[in-house]
Amino acid sequence: MLQYIFKRFLLGLFTVWVITVIAWVIIELPPGDFVTYYVDVLLRENADSPLGRQMAETLREQLGYNLPSYVRYGKWMWNMLHGDLGKSLVYEPMPVTEVISERLLMTVILAVTTAFLAWGLAIPIGIYSAVRQHSPEDYVFTFVGFLGLAVPDFL
Repeated sequence: MLQYIFKRFLLGLFTVWVITVIAWVIIELPPGDFVTYYVDVLLRENADSPLGRQMAETLREQLGYNLPSYVRYGKWMWNMLHGDLGKSLVYEPMPVTEVISERLLMTVILAVTTAFLAWGLAIPIGIYSAVRQHSPEDYVFTFVGFLGLAVPDFL
């Protein structure tokens, strides 16, 4: 049994690694990236200044976009394994962990409130439908339930 659990654990680690590689490749495949966009904005703002191109190259070096993709992936994976998610490109001076931690409490509150609200409605409706099977109300609740399942989560 212990050997089975160990094999499943290794398979899980391998699966997570494959998913990170696929996600990295998908992000790397399209032409351009955040730095390219940011560099274009810098060059438009400082088109007359020779410092614009120098700032762009400095930024590219600081963020590591002058390195090959596999090297960047290796550094990213190493940092992830050590809990360093890097610096946010949108909220520039802030680390990603700080950006996440600022929003985590409200996210958990929203998720827990939504779960309790859903259970608070679903359990009484389920009991009512079970007690009064094949009644018009049961069919209405069933229809509304299937309608709710058919609506995409992002709506």
